[in-house]
Amino acid sequence: MATDFDFSAMQGMSRTNQTSVQDYPDREETFRAKVSMQQFMNHNGPIFRAFAYKGIEVREVADGNALIAPTEAAANLTHLVTKAILDKRQADVTAKDLSFFRTEAANWVSERWIRDEDYDIEAAASSISQAVLKAGKDWDHDPYKDDRISNDASLMMSAAGVTAKLMKQVEVYDFRIGRNEVLKTLLDAVIGTAVHVSSDMLPNASKGDVANLIQTVSRNFAAIMEAIYERKSRDVVTLLKGRKTEQRTAWLDANRPLDSIVAEFHEWALCFVGFAVATSSRISAPQPTNDGPHRVAAR
Repeated sequence: MATDFDFSAMQGMSRTNQTSVQDYPDREETFRAKVSMQQFMNHNGPIFRAFAYKGIEVREVADGNALIAPTEAAANLTHLVTKAILDKRQADVTAKDLSFFRTEAANWVSERWIRDEDYDIEAAASSISQAVLKAGKDWDHDPYKDDRISNDASLMMSAAGVTAKLMKQVEVYDFRIGRNEVLKTLLDAVIGTAVHVSSDMLPNASKGDVANLIQTVSRNFAAIMEAIYERKSRDVVTLLKGRKTEQRTAWLDANRPLDSIVAEFHEWALCFVGFAVATSSRISAPQPTNDGPHRVAAR
């Protein structure tokens, strides 16, 4: 399935000569801010996706209360698994140790939260850590760690991943608009917004740092868009079931569900980025090595 979306805005971020480090005396501070924002988004993106999938109102998340239960559960699962795998005392587990499992923990919690399933964090941690310890170390090999992937290639790999994720949804249902047109609309919203907000998130950063941030933002935005689109499609199909073709067409023309999907996505995008920026200063600051689970939505 072809689309005429122009990825040049994404590609162009890495084709400008990089500003020298000497021109940025606060380069280290900017880099730490970028990494901390990426850390927040990667660690909490699954939870925001779950909220969008379930149709939770953005305002319920914006005040922070809705984030407490799932983020605490994910943080506790991360601590228990990491401590067991590394055979460390709680006080010796570092933030770096925790970072390797935090996204997977958020995914584990989010999947069960979406299905309204009860879960036992301690039992899950025991099961997961035992499985990891029994696995051979060769499973940890990263096939890409020795590759020298260019910034342009990395950006395009991210763009391909975003496209594939959204294409999967569009192939199932397209609101009688046409798959190519719907996919282009979703890509315009996801990547266009990612490029725009990334520049605002790192206003004094180099093109390379912004390009790197765009990849993280776009991947997480795509997951949120996927969740909204799937939920809305399911609702519309249920609503129009049994109606005549002309009635379905008239309803779709009058209600324009794709427009509401894009509008809701923009609300979630701003909420998600807002949390990432607001928490970046705390995350990027040096953390005590004996730091335990917190009631905040970042780790």
